[in-house]
Amino acid sequence: MNKPHFTQDQLVQVAKLSNVDIERINACRGIQNQVGFGYQLCHVKLFNRFPIQTPLEILDELATFVAIQLDLPKKQLQAYSLRQPTISEHQEQIRIFLRLSRFDRNTEDALKRFLFQQAQQIQPTESLLIKATEYLKEKMVLNSSDDTIERLIQTQREKARIYIFEKIATEITPAVQQELDNLLIVGTETYSKIYQIKEVPQKPLAKAMKLLSTKLSIIEQTGVLTTKLAWLNNNYKRYLSKYVHRCDATRLRELEPLHRYASLTCFLQEAYQDTKDHIFDMY
Repeated sequence: MNKPHFTQDQLVQVAKLSNVDIERINACRGIQNQVGFGYQLCHVKLFNRFPIQTPLEILDELATFVAIQLDLPKKQLQAYSLRQPTISEHQEQIRIFLRLSRFDRNTEDALKRFLFQQAQQIQPTESLLIKATEYLKEKMVLNSSDDTIERLIQTQREKARIYIFEKIATEITPAVQQELDNLLIVGTETYSKIYQIKEVPQKPLAKAMKLLSTKLSIIEQTGVLTTKLAWLNNNYKRYLSKYVHRCDATRLRELEPLHRYASLTCFLQEAYQDTKDHIFDMY
């Protein structure tokens, strides 16, 4: 499991103990129990999951913050960490106190649907993991293990990816597909048309203006501008467009057709608009 991280603002805002929390903590017998109960309570508030029990997952900064709020010695947490049965008992008490549900099959199905929608907008696993935690917090359901949620993220991200590629493919005719493939052919000038589209002249000269105009013509001739992408999230469009920017023609030719056509379509539509803007600025 990756080490949990949090900002100072999150620590202060989310892990702050209320009067009701402190009253419940004070009901525990002994300083060790109070520090341990308070630490686990703040941990679940912050991460929507309990700390690992064996050995007890202790985050020093969080432990310090809890001890300060309770005005109790932090070192008592080390003795508490050796009492595994008490740790388990407190976790169940905290779950009931916070009115949290356990992660079950119904929750998993709902989270899958949520992640499928989110994966059509954002790509990074860490961002989707944050979204999943926020969703479960809102539903007052404890996180499952990181491995389980990451597995769900991977499967739903792949499902969303295929859905997007297939939907774009339905908009692209065989003739347009052929034109897109032609962009990746290295001709007699030793570079492909896709390289020519990527290249951006820097100096405001008549020759540069002509090159930009030629780029517009190349993109127009592919027929890709008729493909409607208003339904696709802008973040995902930029993700696919940047992918083309990073890859050379050889790498793009090696992509599976659905991936290649979807990426090129997003790239060319963005490049067309950027080129028009560049012409205006250069003029």
